[in-house]
Amino acid sequence: MGGVVLGQPENGGLRWVGVAGSGFKAKELKDLHSALIPLRTDVNPFGNGTKVPKLDSWVKPVLVCYVKYYDITKDGKLIWPIYQWITNELADSGDLSPSARAKYLETYFPEERR
Repeated sequence: MGGVVLGQPENGGLRWVGVAGSGFKAKELKDLHSALIPLRTDVNPFGNGTKVPKLDSWVKPVLVCYVKYYDITKDGKLIWPIYQWITNELADSGDLSPSARAKYLETYFPEERR
């Protein structure tokens, strides 16, 4: 897997904002691949005419990927996005719930318990 294509919800669809191709740990790659396989689709989740990198496959846009990045370009693309984690559980505020974050940190960062 080369990276995670990133889209920002906008006007009832998705706007392409970049690709996070670094920041993955070995266990995350295996788990992420397993989570994405059932979500594969032939349908491009971005609007017609959206220029995105050539991909081997698409997935349904039902997961939320958290990234850190250096900056945002004038047209809204992320500069150097780095994968942090992915989830399908959000709090009402649109952020990761405390229980989901705790589970994620315990799974992937046991040495950094918070």
